Amino acid sequence: MLEGRPRTSARLAGYADIGYAGREQDRAHNETAAIERARVLARTALGDAEFERLYVNGGALQDGEIATLAFATEDSVGRYSAG
Repeated sequence: MLEGRPRTSARLAGYADIGYAGREQDRAHNETAAIERARVLARTALGDAEFERLYVNGGALQDGEIATLAFATEDSVGRYSAG
């Protein structure tokens, strides 16, 4: 989120949360703090409804889609656009 990509941040948060839950893993303290900060910043930038929509979208992403999303320089890439 610090890169000014709140849509990407919301999607990656959804993806990460689903991954941790599926593996029944706990995050390290620093990871928990970082993801919570990212959520707050993205939610503030996007509003609750848009954040939730993108968060759910991120939870449905496949592992192979994440690198394209995470390493993009823009906040919307291909099928990951906000529309």
